[in-house]
This record gives sequence, C-alpha cells and structure tokens, in this order.
Amino acid sequence: MSNTEKSMSQIYSEEELNKLLDCLMGVTNEYAQWSPTTANKEHDDFWGDTIKRGEIYYKRCYGQAYDDIIKLSERSMDKLLFAIFAGNPDLKILGEHINKERFERLRQAGSKLKFPLGKEDKTF
Repeated sequence: MSNTEKSMSQIYSEEELNKLLDCLMGVTNEYAQWSPTTANKEHDDFWGDTIKRGEIYYKRCYGQAYDDIIKLSERSMDKLLFAIFAGNPDLKILGEHINKERFERLRQAGSKLKFPLGKEDKTF
C-alpha cells in the first residue's frame, strides 16, 4: 500500500494511533490486552478487512478457548479507535489515568524485588 493510499484510508497518524491504542489499553482488561502482531499469512480480520502477509495487525484474546481471539487490521483498529474516542475526551483521560496507575503499581512491585531490574547480584 502506498503512502497516499494509506493516508487516505487511515484516520490517525501512526503516532496518534499508538497514543489512542494506549488509552484503549487503559480501559481494557489488563490480562487481555491488544497486541500488535505481524501477519505470517494473508487472512481476514473480525470485520472482513484483508490482512496481508507482513502487515501489522492487532489481536486480543477475549475468552478461555485457544481461538477466542479478535484480530483487527491496522485499518480496522484505526476505525475502532475513532468510533470510541472521537468526541470522547473523558475516556482518553480515563485510559491515560488507569495506565499511569498500572505503571505505578508495577514500579512499586519492582522496587520490592531483592535485586531490582538493572542491578546485579554481587554475591557470586
């Protein structure tokens, strides 16, 4: 896909998409997050948009079964983020706030480790 085709089919720039995806992660179950993946083969996403081999797409597990996975192309994720966040600044703020809280919990847990990340055990 050329840059012109991509810019015509995308609502958000890559940077904006990543920021909104972070906000979406804040309001999504922290154990079932969206993860970017590179397609190994061509297949269709949840809404029928074709994901070509080598393209980035997003997937999220929503159930207990191995195949309880939603896959969205970048184009579909772009549209989903627009549908969720357009005209909804409070949800963006909520997502950012929850992400900060999750990061702070992780930082506090990491500080309680015997050997915090980046520190070496000098007793060996």
